[in-house]
Amino acid sequence: YTVVVHPPLVVENLLPHEGTFELADEGRNPLWAARLEPGTSVGVYSVGMDVPLLLLLNLGFCRNMDGVHVHDGLRGGGGGGGAREDGGDECASGITLTDAVGQRIALRVENRRGGGGQRHVTVYAPYWMVNTSHYRMRFRQDGS
Repeated sequence: YTVVVHPPLVVENLLPHEGTFELADEGRNPLWAARLEPGTSVGVYSVGMDVPLLLLLNLGFCRNMDGVHVHDGLRGGGGGGGAREDGGDECASGITLTDAVGQRIALRVENRRGGGGQRHVTVYAPYWMVNTSHYRMRFRQDGS
C-alpha cells in the first residue's frame, strides 16, 4: 500500500509577477502569508480547514483589500469543489486588484478540492500584455 499525505491547502502563483499571498479568516485576521515567485506553489499546513478562508493578494503595484472566498470551512470530501450540495457557489472564481489610481486588473482563481477535502488554489491571468515598444500604452477591459 502507498499512503499519500497531501497538504490541506496549496497556493500556486501562475502570474508573471511575484506577489504576497495571504489567507485570512472572515474577520480578516491574518492566518498565513507568503511571498511567491512566478510559477511557484507552496503547501500550507498551518491553517485549519474548519474555518472559512479569504485570499488577499498584493503584487506591489496593485492589491486586493477585501479578499475573496477560497474555502467555506466545511471539511467534506467529494471532488471538484466550486459548488455546494444546495447548488450555491462556494468559492470565488476571480479576484480583482486595484492600483493607487483606481485602475483594476481582473485575475482568475482556480480552486480544486480533492477527495480528502484538501484544496489547490491557483491564481493566474487569462492574458498578460507586455509593451516592448518605447511608446506608452494604456489597456482597458470592456464587457465585464
